[in-house]
Amino acid sequence: QREMILISVFFSILIILPGPPARAGDVPDERPAPCDCSAYIVDTDPKGLNVRSGPGMGYPVVDTLPTNNPVEVTIRQSKGPWMMIDRAYIFAETGLTDNIDKTLNGFVYGPLLGARTQSNGREHVSLYAEPRTDSAVVAELPDETEVTLSGCSGEWLKVRYGAIEGWLDPASRCGNPVTTCP
Repeated sequence: QREMILISVFFSILIILPGPPARAGDVPDERPAPCDCSAYIVDTDPKGLNVRSGPGMGYPVVDTLPTNNPVEVTIRQSKGPWMMIDRAYIFAETGLTDNIDKTLNGFVYGPLLGARTQSNGREHVSLYAEPRTDSAVVAELPDETEVTLSGCSGEWLKVRYGAIEGWLDPASRCGNPVTTCP
């Protein structure tokens, strides 16, 4: 009788417990969002920006990008605040001939990437509640304001400026760290 009770308690605990523990910094199971946009590194760590094999701190570092030179990255997907990149364009200090166009595949933490707002002659740039221009405007930002990334969807960037978070449309941002965008 006592053994049956212990076995019942044991199996009850197994049913209640979740699956295997997630690795530190991993993103919960959510669908990745396909993206097609660019941003630049705003991380100031002198050791460089880690590129990981998956979307979380628990994944191994597969590459490191410099933080002492301007670097533009191409983003292909976001999973939570993690951005999957497939290209890094490293601007050299000595001129155009020393620039490096690097193909890679890995994830970087979005808040370590940035973009600038671009008003295109308008008074301000709108941040939207959803990645579409017919959604509510959550904030108005001035031209040339640096924002950090927290996600993306298609050509839209989900950005943060202080405590404000919203979606920045493709025509209102510049992901190039050394020049203005057309």
